[in-house]
Amino acid sequence: MAGGEERLKPLTPLQRLLQRPDLAAIGGVVLVFAVFAVVAGNQGFLSIRGTINYLEVAALLGINSVAVALLMIAGEFDLSVGSMIGAAGMAIAIMVAELEWPLWVAILLAFAFAVLVGWFNAALVLRTGLPSFIVTLASLFILRGLTIGVTRWLTG
Repeated sequence: MAGGEERLKPLTPLQRLLQRPDLAAIGGVVLVFAVFAVVAGNQGFLSIRGTINYLEVAALLGINSVAVALLMIAGEFDLSVGSMIGAAGMAIAIMVAELEWPLWVAILLAFAFAVLVGWFNAALVLRTGLPSFIVTLASLFILRGLTIGVTRWLTG
């Protein structure tokens, strides 16, 4: 070629397919499913009940991961998500079991508490300029401590 320049060859359809980043995720899912189907297929993994069990867990994780993914797309982190789920669950359990409040009231109050914590984290990140990683890491430990402390205090 003139001047030492190489002419780029057009990519084949297989090469274009292999350059897609989502193919690795799909391939990973297929590989994990195949391994579990081989290892645990005769123990109920491939049955209707087994499928319902793992799809139920996948749905719950998927719902939570949508919010986390939106934050990550925006370049932020929320490390307190897991502790917030635990704290909200314990708040509902305490209000219903210990305080004997109606379930719908407990759910609404737990949701309001979660929104308040999220708002506080966002306000702290925006006003102080601290990284969301640090703010939500602190929230993770605060929520975890409050969940354990308040639960032990109320239930003895």
